[in-house]
Amino acid sequence: MLSDTAGEDAMTVQVDRWSNGPFEPVAERVLVARCQPCDVNVGLVVGDAAALLVDVGTHPEQGAALYRSAVRAAEDTARHPVPVRWALLTHDHYDHWFGLSGVRAEAGERLIAAAHAWFGRRHGAEEDGENERVQRQLGLADVPMPDLRLESAQCTAEDPWTLDLGGVTVQVAWLGHAHTPSDLVARVEADGTAHPGRTGVPGAGGRAVEGAAGRRPVVFAGDLVEESGPPQAGGEADVPGWAAVVGKLVEFGGEDALYVPGHGAPVDAAFVRAQGEELAARAAG
Repeated sequence: MLSDTAGEDAMTVQVDRWSNGPFEPVAERVLVARCQPCDVNVGLVVGDAAALLVDVGTHPEQGAALYRSAVRAAEDTARHPVPVRWALLTHDHYDHWFGLSGVRAEAGERLIAAAHAWFGRRHGAEEDGENERVQRQLGLADVPMPDLRLESAQCTAEDPWTLDLGGVTVQVAWLGHAHTPSDLVARVEADGTAHPGRTGVPGAGGRAVEGAAGRRPVVFAGDLVEESGPPQAGGEADVPGWAAVVGKLVEFGGEDALYVPGHGAPVDAAFVRAQGEELAARAAG
């Protein structure tokens, strides 16, 4: 949500006061948990062979709890045990990935975390003290840093990184420098061979999509899209580029897709386009 370059006054979140909502189905084999702080969305995609987490929360204890909940939800959805094998980090802001060490503590070596190559280059450098600075501001100075053993998801809309989870396909793409240099999006589609499991959209009201259950594409947009407030642009954001990327996002996801923002309720393509227009106006002003 907030960029870690947005200034120390912005860092007022008490991340130890976290809470996780339940994983609720939004489409076939796709679930979302709305978590605090920051009303951040954590996704769960369940195939017959494996499951994928999309982002991992803010605090290690939160990440551990999310993993345990994801294991239960995956089994409930698939109607048989399914390993939570992957964690996709949509970008490198603390509210989306500082829970990774807790997820790893629960999952062990079998979990693979994937992120854009820039993510690992920035945060994997020993001389980079940015993580430590943010940890101090968030009151996490004594908490071990997340393990940064990351797969490098180098991918584009034309050549996406594809995961076959067993009856469910996930296509991951980088569409350009926008909210951060490391933004990844994921398009999920069930092919109909997996048992549909539980479907339905919890009531969200407002501008959220209602009645969107069933076999339709779902796009996890990270903080390229926000529903619970205006998009947050820190010092590393490229606002003109962001506006262009949002247009590419709709092309990548499709008009009929359900878009899960980084924060807030799921939305449709019209909402995404409107937010792109707002970003373009911000860039022009």
